[in-house]
Amino acid sequence: MAIRDELDSRWSKQGVLIDEVALQQIDPPKSIKEAYATAQNSQIEVQKATNDLNAATVAAKQLVVKAQAQADANNILSASLSPQVLESKYLDALKNGTVYVVPAGSTPFITAR
Repeated sequence: MAIRDELDSRWSKQGVLIDEVALQQIDPPKSIKEAYATAQNSQIEVQKATNDLNAATVAAKQLVVKAQAQADANNILSASLSPQVLESKYLDALKNGTVYVVPAGSTPFITAR
C-alpha cells in the first residue's frame, strides 16, 4: 500500500514502525467538492435539456399526426360533397325555415331589425 510505504519511509528514522494504516474519513479539498458539484449540476442541466427536447419532439409529432388526420377528414368530406348531396342539403335548408340565398359573386347586405 503506497500510503503505508510513504509513512514508513518518513517515520522509520525516528524509530516509529507502521504496522497498519486504516483510513477512517477522507475529506477532499473544497475545490474538488465544488468542481464535483459543478459537474453534477451540468449533467442535470444537460439531462433536463435533453428531456425538454424529447418532449418538444413528441409534441411536434403529435401536431403533425393531428394535422394529417384533419386533412384526411377534410378530403373525405370534400369527396362526399357531390352536386347531388349539396342540392339535397340546400333543399333541406329551405324546408327548415328562413334561408338567405346569396348568388355567387354578389355582395350580400342583411339588415337586422
